[in-house]
Amino acid sequence: MKLTRRIAIILVGLVVVVLGCSAALSTARERASFADDTTRDEVVVGRALAAAIERELANGEDEADARAMLEAASDRERGMKFRWTTREDEPAGLSAEEWGTLVAGGTVTQRSESSEVQRTWAPAHRANGEIGAVVVEDSLEDEAAYLRGSVLRTLAVALLLSIATALVIVWVGVTFVGRPIRALVAHARKVGAGDFKARSDIAQNDEIGVLAIEMNEMTDELARSRAALANETDRRLRTLEQLRHADRLGTVGTLASGLAHELGTPLNVVQGHAGLILERKELGRDVLNGAKVIADQTVKMTRLVRQLLDFARRKGPTKEDTDLCDIAKKVVSVLEAYAKQYGGTVEIVAPESVRIAIDASTIQQVVMNLVVNAIQATPAHGAPVKVEIVPAREIEPPLGEGRGPGPYVALRVVDSGSGIAPDDLAHIFEPFFTTKEVGEGTGLGLSVSYGIVQDHGGWITATSRAGEPTVFEVNLPAFRPAGSLRPSAPRDAERPAPLSAEASV
Repeated sequence: MKLTRRIAIILVGLVVVVLGCSAALSTARERASFADDTTRDEVVVGRALAAAIERELANGEDEADARAMLEAASDRERGMKFRWTTREDEPAGLSAEEWGTLVAGGTVTQRSESSEVQRTWAPAHRANGEIGAVVVEDSLEDEAAYLRGSVLRTLAVALLLSIATALVIVWVGVTFVGRPIRALVAHARKVGAGDFKARSDIAQNDEIGVLAIEMNEMTDELARSRAALANETDRRLRTLEQLRHADRLGTVGTLASGLAHELGTPLNVVQGHAGLILERKELGRDVLNGAKVIADQTVKMTRLVRQLLDFARRKGPTKEDTDLCDIAKKVVSVLEAYAKQYGGTVEIVAPESVRIAIDASTIQQVVMNLVVNAIQATPAHGAPVKVEIVPAREIEPPLGEGRGPGPYVALRVVDSGSGIAPDDLAHIFEPFFTTKEVGEGTGLGLSVSYGIVQDHGGWITATSRAGEPTVFEVNLPAFRPAGSLRPSAPRDAERPAPLSAEASV
């Protein structure tokens, strides 16, 4: 309202000044018009009476009769007075110059604002040849009253116009300025408080309407910037967490490498001596059974050591043009007997062939680990574990993977278990993290698989909810550079030995 009040004061003041100047000019113009009209009437009447006086004097009448005639005329005329005068009667009434004007046949007019009277002297020749004059006096009271009324009317009009102008300005200011400005202020405060859904619904085709549109666009831009900032912050936090995880992996790798080297030789010695004992059939059945148990457990420990070394060394894969479907089918064939031990089955859903550039042995290890985990998570006589292969399709990698969009082949392993707890799901790819009982898992299977897939330029994700099946999805680049890969050697003659449950999470 401050702006409206200022505008009202300025415009009302301007109206008053304009009307005042107009009234002053109008009054001056009317005053001059009245003066001209009065002078013209007095001159006409004065000359007519002077001519009549001259005729009377020429006919032998004396000046007393002329005076009586003028007095009688004054009594009949309202507002005008007539009288006869000579230079002897008014020696100081007119100056010598004015009497000279009368002598020359002109008229003399005097206007007295103070006494509100105007006098006009019209010359008339006396009987002795000298100049007398008929004096016509006209009262200015009616003129003054009219001018006062005109001024009062002008002031009343100015007052009414000022009030009307002020009321219109206040209404216009409140309707088209005050309310929209308050709405814009409320919008700005909401935006300042973080509410980027606020909008200014001001339907005005003026500058304030344009400002409302710009503020809405500014709010949308701030919302987009805030979302982009949140995404960027989330991405940086993910990157930071990955760096921390990489640092932990480096430390674990160093420890694993040292531990593997320290355990490798003793395990080989134990395994060798167990083999020697097994060759001596004469030692008895109990001794041979004990030696067999020692040999079997040593093999398991050796496999664990090998996994530790593979995890610590992390050498790049040797990629060949390989049929991923063939690898999956072989793994399913090998693990059929293992699945039966848990009362389950394994099914594969795959096309005839999907060829990509991969290291067959390491990818086979990944598939083996995932299927073994799915078998162990599936309850007895539950739904079968499914292995699905999806041909290449264009997808966008998850945020933070550092991969570009492109064609990727997917391999999914789906169990029918009860899901993984959200707190555990965030750590399943960390080394030595496991949800299994002591002795059933080492926590290296998924960590090694994650690293293998990363080395291939892909990524692995786990989707799980409480009470629902868990889905592990491996995405591998479908790009096969022409002429740079050799076809993999036939593997029909070899059957990879199945990894035991200790090799996975």
